[in-house]
Amino acid sequence: MVKNPSFSRIRRIWETTRQFWKDVKADFKHSLTDSRQRLLLYLDQTPNLLPFHVYELDLGITKLSVAWYPLQNDGSGGYLISTDNLSYTARQLKADKAVFTDPATAAIFVEDHMKSEFVVHRRPLKLKNPDVTVSEQNQNLLANRYIDRTDHQDVTYSTAIPILAKPRTFMALVPADKSLEVVKAIQTKYEREMGKVRNRLPLHLGIVYFQRRTPLRSALDAGRQMLNYKAPDNQQLWQVQSKTQGQLPDDKKELANGTKQFDETITLNLTQSDRTITWYIPIKMGDGSTDDNWYPYVFLETNGDDSKVNGRQRAIKSLRPGETTPCWLVHAADLREGDQIYFTPSTFDFEFLDSTARRFEIYYDEKTGRRPRRTRPFYLEDLDRFEKLWEILKTLETSQRHQVIHTIEATRETWYGQDEKNGALTDDVFKQFVEDTLANAAWRKDKKWRDFSEQERQQLIDAGVRGELADLADLYMEILKQR
Repeated sequence: MVKNPSFSRIRRIWETTRQFWKDVKADFKHSLTDSRQRLLLYLDQTPNLLPFHVYELDLGITKLSVAWYPLQNDGSGGYLISTDNLSYTARQLKADKAVFTDPATAAIFVEDHMKSEFVVHRRPLKLKNPDVTVSEQNQNLLANRYIDRTDHQDVTYSTAIPILAKPRTFMALVPADKSLEVVKAIQTKYEREMGKVRNRLPLHLGIVYFQRRTPLRSALDAGRQMLNYKAPDNQQLWQVQSKTQGQLPDDKKELANGTKQFDETITLNLTQSDRTITWYIPIKMGDGSTDDNWYPYVFLETNGDDSKVNGRQRAIKSLRPGETTPCWLVHAADLREGDQIYFTPSTFDFEFLDSTARRFEIYYDEKTGRRPRRTRPFYLEDLDRFEKLWEILKTLETSQRHQVIHTIEATRETWYGQDEKNGALTDDVFKQFVEDTLANAAWRKDKKWRDFSEQERQQLIDAGVRGELADLADLYMEILKQR
């Protein structure tokens, strides 16, 4: 059975995927909004500045980005408006943590500082244009001008800026400290709405982290590089390790929010080599009572032996996805432990642009879909595992985390070199070394190595062998600055 790619069917797919990203865009604007404000600086004379162009105002120990906002068409009258995150500015001005972590109090702190320095004490202004040559940057654009008064906007701003929202692609700018929350929210929405077709409609999510002074065009170029990811042409074979039918587990109850299709769910644990993916398949229609006999079908690998589908109530003769090889489609409820199924997993990737040249390292092999970095991209389901592993690693002191990860990675390089071809993954000696390194780390007295469950210890060891602990440190410690 091959469905005809008619215009109406393709249009319905197009509308569904477009609505998916439109909903994500609306959720961004609603959830990523806080009480941050903009400062307004009124000058005693109208300056000769370009409207809406961003300049740098020298505050002494830091700089504040401001833009000229004219009130008249002829350019007369107007004010400077801050364009920076004032929480960052307050932190640079040595504000207490309780002040700069709250957007509203941070704005008040910066405004009070501006009043004291530039209104009360009449400190001369120094304004420069960062977009000119080095020699021209020495020119003070506000010479002999002063700030008469300050004010602030009593409005809230969304911290997310959608850039692109199409059926196939979506791009947005979000604060770095909210990035994982955004990815988790998209993942949840994807598993809720596309849970029945995840095996053949994968999702690739990527995050590009960059510093505030990084040229935006470089960050967008890195984002476009991640959009070039293509899943391998052929679906991968995964084995059904276990299958359960019933209610969602407690940590996945959010999938059922706003829908009744998860009133009965099939949970599949799929394995491939040493990797495991859990797939929650809703098998009810939207009313919560009608069995879904139309969507949750899986491509079953039979190797030409059609007798493997005998006894299965819902089996349909079809073709392999993207090929002309005969294949069987089997309803998810009729799967059995040990079955080999074709499954295209969703992926997650990230990169930190510590330099603009780093964006050239983001490219994917056309056949494997992998990057030169052996661990990336990850499976989307790894996000839940990474979160749990990070909670375990946080029980170590920061210096200990660095020491453990450095020891593992330095040994990997010494034993296998730069061109290591997964040798560490199959070397029992290296695996034992990773286990001993973790076991001998300086764990807290109330949380020793043996206090963790066997599953938690094994996940930590496997992550160390694969090199994922270095990625965890890179993401949580170096990028997100979590300690």
